[in-house]
Amino acid sequence: MKKTVIITGGTSGVGKSLAYKLAESGNKVIIFARNEVKANNTVNEIKNRTGNEEVRYIQCDFSDRNSIQNASEAFKRTYSGLDVLVNNAGTTVPELEFTPDGIEKTFAVNHLGYFYLTYLLKDVLINSAPSRIINVASQAHFKIDFDNLNGEKSYNYYKAYGYSKMANIYFTFELAWRFESKKITVNCVHPGIVDSAIYDNVKGTAGILIRLMSIFFISPDKSAERIMPLILSEKYGNITGRYFINLEEKQPKKGTYDNNESIRLWELSNKLLKINF
Repeated sequence: MKKTVIITGGTSGVGKSLAYKLAESGNKVIIFARNEVKANNTVNEIKNRTGNEEVRYIQCDFSDRNSIQNASEAFKRTYSGLDVLVNNAGTTVPELEFTPDGIEKTFAVNHLGYFYLTYLLKDVLINSAPSRIINVASQAHFKIDFDNLNGEKSYNYYKAYGYSKMANIYFTFELAWRFESKKITVNCVHPGIVDSAIYDNVKGTAGILIRLMSIFFISPDKSAERIMPLILSEKYGNITGRYFINLEEKQPKKGTYDNNESIRLWELSNKLLKINF
């Protein structure tokens, strides 16, 4: 059965590879992305390569709460159902930068973007059940320092990224049990160390090291192959609240997970977004 799938950040890297593979197998694919020109080029490329005309683009800047709301409304005006939401959009920010709402940009895009879009689309997902949510996290997660989450004490782009990826795991585990009775599965995945554009913002010595090491990174296509079964395979249809690495269930890194902090993050996310998820 063909599915309707949203992929955020689907114009490059793993997101683009997932969009292509899903379109190739005949599914309806909706890419949420910020850059209109890049998104239109991606959609046209996928259509030409697959022959699938049911590939669309909706403009969405995940650092802007209003943009996320507008995108979700645009989706609901066009589509009545949603089988899979793949929260994949992510960024690294080399210097401390804030969104229009005064939130550190890495955290805003990589976590609050997932949280808010899922909140806005929850009714569609519930009505489409059984449905799935896949959150792209990372093995580069760090224990969150809530007193420095907005760069109050200091800012380091790698730690900021690690906080946001820990937030993806917290969000997955919390949402899974909250949606347990809704027939919606929620899982997160480490995509591998992928040769993708997410490192383009990293400058200086760290940027040089990443470029030197990139010959050992896996391709976006290889990463997408590891994620596709979580999206489509019946094998994972009833599995929820799990963290996957290469399709194997894993635990977060030792010392990073705390159930009380998971709840704290959930409450903070609601407060920052002014919602009640």
